[in-house]
Amino acid sequence: MCYETFYRQAKELTSEEVQTFVISSKTAHKRRITGWDYAPTQQAGVYRSNNWLLKDIQLLIINELPPTPHNAWIKCFASRQKEKQNAFDVLRQDADLMTTDLALFLNFLQYLMREDRSHESE
Repeated sequence: MCYETFYRQAKELTSEEVQTFVISSKTAHKRRITGWDYAPTQQAGVYRSNNWLLKDIQLLIINELPPTPHNAWIKCFASRQKEKQNAFDVLRQDADLMTTDLALFLNFLQYLMREDRSHESE
């Protein structure tokens, strides 16, 4: 909330020109979500709060977002391996988007995010 406030002041923007999101790569426990008065919206993975402090801050749970092309970039950071793999697959299917440099970037990003890399240095 402070970052948004100071950012808006520094850039001389109105609250309508800036929107803040909390993005969770892991699925939060229901108790935590309801504790902050967040409730699901009609869009999967998107939550809004009734709490007066949080009412303008939407919560996005990456694992719950639909596997659509416009969500693929953020879903590369999902905690669930299946969601992450699907996101990389979706991005690689877009022939208009894919350049050699982007393909190399995606391959390297996916390599860095593999969970089983921890034993490679041994």
